[in-house]
Amino acid sequence: MRVLLPFLALYRRHGGRIALGMLLAIVTLLASIGLLSLSGWFLAGSALAGTAGLYTFNYMLPAAGVRGAAITRTAGRWAERVVSHDATFRVLQQLRIDIFTKILPLSPGVIAGFRQAELLNRLVADVDTLDHLYLRVLSPLLSALVVSLVVTLGLCALDVRLALTLGAMMLAVLVVFPPLFYHAGKSIGRDLTRLRAAYRLHLVTWLQGNAELTVYGAAGTTVVSWMKQNVIGSGGNSGRPGWPPCPRPCLSCLPDWRLPCCCGWRPTTSAGHGLRW
Repeated sequence: MRVLLPFLALYRRHGGRIALGMLLAIVTLLASIGLLSLSGWFLAGSALAGTAGLYTFNYMLPAAGVRGAAITRTAGRWAERVVSHDATFRVLQQLRIDIFTKILPLSPGVIAGFRQAELLNRLVADVDTLDHLYLRVLSPLLSALVVSLVVTLGLCALDVRLALTLGAMMLAVLVVFPPLFYHAGKSIGRDLTRLRAAYRLHLVTWLQGNAELTVYGAAGTTVVSWMKQNVIGSGGNSGRPGWPPCPRPCLSCLPDWRLPCCCGWRPTTSAGHGLRW
C-alpha cells in the first residue's frame, strides 16, 4: 500500500470530481437496494391484499416509487461512469505530463541506459494500469462501505439485532474478500505484467529491425529465438505440454498462449479442439 501513496496524492488535484463520482456510485447502489426492497414489499403487499384490497390498497404510490428508483439507478449509473472516467483520464493526463517533465531534463547518457521499448512500456503500461486504482479499487470499496453503514442504520429502525447481524456480515465480506482475491491473483498479475512488457519490447525491436531482418532472411529465425527464450521460460504456449510453438513467425503468439495468434493458429488440444489455419 505504501507504493500507492505517491499516486494517491495525484487524486487530490481532482478531488471534487472523484468525490462526485463516489457520491453518484453510492446513490446508484442505494437506488438499486431501494428498488429491490420496494418491489418485494409491493409484490408481497399486493398478494396479501388480494382482490379485497382493490379499493383499499394504494397501488399508485409504490408503483411510482419503483419507477423512480429504476430511473434514478439508470441515470445515476450513467452519470457515475461519465464523472469517474473523466476524473481518471484527468489524473492519467497529469501523470503523463509529470513523467515527461522528469524524463526530458535527463541527459542523453541517462536516457541511453534505457531501451526505447522499456520507455514505451513505462509510459503506456505503468500509467494505464493506474486507471484501475480508482475505478476498481477505491471507488467500489468506499462506496460499498458507506452503503453497508446506511443499510445497517436503516434496518435498525426495524430490528436492531437483525441490522447488526447483517452489518457484521457485510463488513466481514469487505474485510476478507479483497485481500483474499488480491493474494489469489498476485502471481497471475505479475506474470501478465512481465509478458506484456516482453511483448512490447519484442514488438518495438521487431518493427525497428524488420527491414534488416527481412533483407538478410533472419526474420523467422529471430522470432523463433525470442519464443524459445521468453515464452518457454514464462509459461507460454511452447512451455505447455503438448503445445508446439506457432510454425509461423507471429509476434502475437508471444504474450498469452490462451489466445489465438494473428495468423489464426492455435495448437490443438487433446480433445481435438482449437484453431488452425
